[in-house]
Amino acid sequence: MNETDKNWFDKKAEWIWSLGRVGYIPIYHSFWGALLGLPLFALFFMLGWRAYLIAYLAILALGLLVSWRSLVFYGSPKQDDRVIIDKTFGYLTAMFLAPQYSFLKMPFLWGFFIFLLIDMFKPWYVGKIHEKNGSIYIMLDDFLNGLTTCFIMWLIAAVHYLFVEPHILPAIFAR
Repeated sequence: MNETDKNWFDKKAEWIWSLGRVGYIPIYHSFWGALLGLPLFALFFMLGWRAYLIAYLAILALGLLVSWRSLVFYGSPKQDDRVIIDKTFGYLTAMFLAPQYSFLKMPFLWGFFIFLLIDMFKPWYVGKIHEKNGSIYIMLDDFLNGLTTCFIMWLIAAVHYLFVEPHILPAIFAR
């Protein structure tokens, strides 16, 4: 689709799915999408879980809408690399329920790097979703990446507290 064929909605949707055209940076698109999730996570975290949930659901709805439009826009049943709103959504999924107060210093960075590793090496169940056509699958594979990241972070915290520093457990539950 050329520039003259784009209507007003397509231009706005393209700006959203590429997160302000950051998706056009030609190096590892997933990195940029997740990176833009870092300041959003910090903002939502400071505002509290209710605000986080509302913003999270809004990003999901917006992501579904614009990712559907991207399929039409690019004329392909598969996700285009420039669509990175799903990566931001996946990172926010990972951090929504991840352990925030643990031995992990700066858990938001751990979540960021674990999310990128999982996105890069896609577990089989994520790979199967990623191969499917449709806008829901664009968002769903990164939702599953986020859940997997969250699970790994909890697993790391559990192993640490059960085997490395078990004396800390009573203090955690006393809060």
